[in-house]
Amino acid sequence: MKKVDLVKYMNEFLKITEITDVSKNGLQVDSDAIEIKKIGYAVDASVYLIDRAIREKVDMLIIHHGEFRDMVNPVVGLHFERIKRLIQNNICMYGVHLPLDAHPIVGNNAILVKEFVNFFKLKNPKIEKFGFYHGESIGYALSCKEKIDSKQLSSFCKKIGIVYDFHNF
Repeated sequence: MKKVDLVKYMNEFLKITEITDVSKNGLQVDSDAIEIKKIGYAVDASVYLIDRAIREKVDMLIIHHGEFRDMVNPVVGLHFERIKRLIQNNICMYGVHLPLDAHPIVGNNAILVKEFVNFFKLKNPKIEKFGFYHGESIGYALSCKEKIDSKQLSSFCKKIGIVYDFHNF
């Protein structure tokens, strides 16, 4: 897909201009690439991740916690190393923070609620907007009538990668 079309689509689909955020959402580091054939996705852009993207010949990284925020970020230290590796290897980076948190379809909060409902086979759960930032909801609250015991909750957490001992809670 053409990079310009992909970036435009993501900007519109994720509605990056509709949610106030200290992160600079959108294309944060450009490249000479015209076509995007391979995309990597991660929460944070570590040097390890970028080195792996280089080995995997990724054209674009989509990062949840991007590199740039409202304040001026000096391009020094690890920040410099990450950006240098991206530019030297012609990898562009797209950052999307709160618009991804809030997205009703692909957002991490919406997906977590859907996984919870499916895992516990909840009938008629009540899902409401939750977690407001500058007047915009970035999360979802879920309530249900079914009883969920600590063993079930531990199983769910293990399934999604959270390790916590609810038995001693």
